[in-house]
Amino acid sequence: MTDTTIPRQDNGRTADAPLRRKPTINDVAQLAGVSFGTVSRVLNDAPDVSASTRERVLKVIKDIGYRRNRAATALVTSRSTSIGILSDGSPVSARWEHSWHSKTLRGTRATPQP
Repeated sequence: MTDTTIPRQDNGRTADAPLRRKPTINDVAQLAGVSFGTVSRVLNDAPDVSASTRERVLKVIKDIGYRRNRAATALVTSRSTSIGILSDGSPVSARWEHSWHSKTLRGTRATPQP
């Protein structure tokens, strides 16, 4: 992550300070000169955002390296893009050896995680 200068409030006055933490949606909104809700609508590809505003928000997102917090999104939307797999760690029985389930589970073990 690169250092990004964002305007912030210090004792009632605006000051420039390097951003040395993960950028938030509020940082994006402040730098783009829009509201939190507008940034959210851009991220969710809502149609009620003007093209110029959308471009400005997307540019700020790219410039400061903003990435959605998937855990926070899952909490707010009550949806997740993750699945859970419980395994006792024992080898797959011969009956399951060539099944779709077995191949899928082997694939999840081989898939690198971010």
